[in-house]
Amino acid sequence: MFGKKTDSAQNQGHEVLLDQELYPVPGTDQSITWADAVEGTLILGSTGSGKTSGPGKNAALAMLNAGWGFCVLCAKTDERKRWERYAESVGRGDDVVILSKSSGTQFNSRKYELTWK
Repeated sequence: MFGKKTDSAQNQGHEVLLDQELYPVPGTDQSITWADAVEGTLILGSTGSGKTSGPGKNAALAMLNAGWGFCVLCAKTDERKRWERYAESVGRGDDVVILSKSSGTQFNSRKYELTWK
């Protein structure tokens, strides 16, 4: 955090939340906090090394369980089904909104940005 630290209840609440463990890192004594997750996550490995099915899945399920919302852009044809399964597995299936040519659902991001308050 930059600048002077304030003592407001709201800021203290955010700091407490950000310091909470979001999920443990399997096979280690380390954990990922909410702050770690919102600052960025990078998973590296060669093709087929299990990035999506291992650490990616672990992070996704933890975030879904914590009530997070996010936009997932899928390049592979099986990715959409994977994310639908993740959401279903934690009781969030009804929260999924599919934006595709065939779904009939649209989102105008420029209009949203210009009118968002």
